[in-house]
Amino acid sequence: MTRTKYSRLFFLLTVFLAAGAILWSEDVQVDRDELASIGDQSIKFINYVGPYEFINTLDQIRGIGRTLGDGINPLKSGEASLGGKYRILHIISPEIETGLDADIFIIEDGAAVDHINNLRTIIAGYLETTYGFSNRDAYLVAEFVTYYNAVYRGDLEMAKERYKKPVVDALSAEKMGLIRIIPIGRVKHRFSYP
Repeated sequence: MTRTKYSRLFFLLTVFLAAGAILWSEDVQVDRDELASIGDQSIKFINYVGPYEFINTLDQIRGIGRTLGDGINPLKSGEASLGGKYRILHIISPEIETGLDADIFIIEDGAAVDHINNLRTIIAGYLETTYGFSNRDAYLVAEFVTYYNAVYRGDLEMAKERYKKPVVDALSAEKMGLIRIIPIGRVKHRFSYP
């Protein structure tokens, strides 16, 4: 199985509420309560193990997020994409008082992300460029964001309760959150995915 084929199975047009945790006001703030809402659930991500068609450096992987971030003005809604593989929807609605704004990170069909750490590095690069986070803070938020998206996978009702309508309108239950996760403690045997 090639790396690209695996990526399609693993992330399958995964949509992130990448910063359902990121709010815009006078300063960028992380909604810590929202990120902490996942509680103490243990999540195990299944990563690709096998031969690689190519290997990217950490700077190249972070560069994906930084390039996407270069295309976003944090003061207004917008969209940026890279090579038909990655896309960001930056949705802010200051005229709507209730609910959270969000950045939605979409991994398109042709992307070749094969490991959760690489995904976090891309998200961190985006947060550094768009919001001016330090490398360390950006990676920490990216880590929480991946857990958040695993826990709330497909939970459109949660999104309707917490996020503004323009964010919810950009989501679908089938594509929202991270797929291919196993909650630790609930599995008595190994799963084999097609």
